Amino acid sequence: MNNAAKHVTELDIIEVIRIILKNRWLVIAIVSIAGIAAVVYSLITPQIWKSDAAFYAVSSREKSLSLSIASLGKIAEDLLDQNMQNEAVNCVTIMNSRNFSEEVIRRFGLINYFKLTDPDSLANMDDALRLLKKVVATDYKDKNNLITVEVETKSKSFSRDIAEFYVDNLESYLQNKRMVNGRRNRIYLENRVEEIWDSIDSLQTVISDFKSKHKAVDLQQQSSGLISQYSNLVSSRMKLEISLDVAKINYSPNSPIVQDLELQLAGINKQINELEHSGDELRPKFQLDFSSIPSLTANQAQLQLNLNILTEVFGYVRPQYEKAKLEEQKNLPQLEILDSPRVAGRRVRPRRAMICLITVLMAGFMSVLMVIVKEIIIAQPKRLRELKDTLYENQNNKQ
Repeated sequence: MNNAAKHVTELDIIEVIRIILKNRWLVIAIVSIAGIAAVVYSLITPQIWKSDAAFYAVSSREKSLSLSIASLGKIAEDLLDQNMQNEAVNCVTIMNSRNFSEEVIRRFGLINYFKLTDPDSLANMDDALRLLKKVVATDYKDKNNLITVEVETKSKSFSRDIAEFYVDNLESYLQNKRMVNGRRNRIYLENRVEEIWDSIDSLQTVISDFKSKHKAVDLQQQSSGLISQYSNLVSSRMKLEISLDVAKINYSPNSPIVQDLELQLAGINKQINELEHSGDELRPKFQLDFSSIPSLTANQAQLQLNLNILTEVFGYVRPQYEKAKLEEQKNLPQLEILDSPRVAGRRVRPRRAMICLITVLMAGFMSVLMVIVKEIIIAQPKRLRELKDTLYENQNNKQ
């Protein structure tokens, strides 16, 4: 029985070859048609070009830490790696955010590129956000925290321009929009510096006009002493108020630092209050009583007093503002570009040779299978029954 099965198998192999040779023109025709179709498809399919960029996100603080990492040990090295990984994740999250993606879509007119024609503009934007994920891919590598941006479009320069925009816009966001602790301090102090400087400038103009108009003379020596004493106290109070505001931004109200500044401010207020209201009720001992000096000189003294106070406060706030700017730059990550976007030299799709080869092979296999099935089922029903009987006999013998 085994010899019979072997004989049947040998006959089947010979029969397959005979069937293929018998229907060779049909097989050749099918393969040729499939090959031509594959060539036409590969020629009419739009060419896709890729442009990519690779970069790291590293802050100045991390740079300084990496220089001395050998002496800091394993814990510091792990901390640095974790910080870099967090920055990489943040950068990818920013680039994948809806606001960032919508800005890309509007900047490059991707709604027209995707041929979206819905009357509802919001529906077009939602569809464009979905299709953008097929055009732009952002990711980072866990091992070295390398951030990558890959853009695939129908134009070489278009892909490069979008990739460049992602890198430039991300860097702009990190430097100008991302809110960190140092930036909060810098913004607050910057506003105070501008406010104080505008007041100083206005006062200097007023004093200059006042002197020019009224030919005012300088204050007497005793008035200068009172002004100096009082202005020092008021300027010290304003300094403490600024320091207290900065502390409240960075610490909780129960923080020892905040409470200590509040105590100092209360002490300064007490001293000013004692100076202003000491003496009898009818005429306090300390009072900027300019009624005893000429009216014009009194006005000049008041202006000069305000100018001295603001100048003192400005000299205190400006160094803190410069320090806050340096601290902000240390905390903000900067992009270290490893690979800049460029125009692609070769397309990524379609791969014409691969498409044609795979299509021809699949067409050949399917055509051979088709003619064999056709020949067995239609032309040789008796042979098919013999093959089935042989298989049943082999199964019975095994049992």
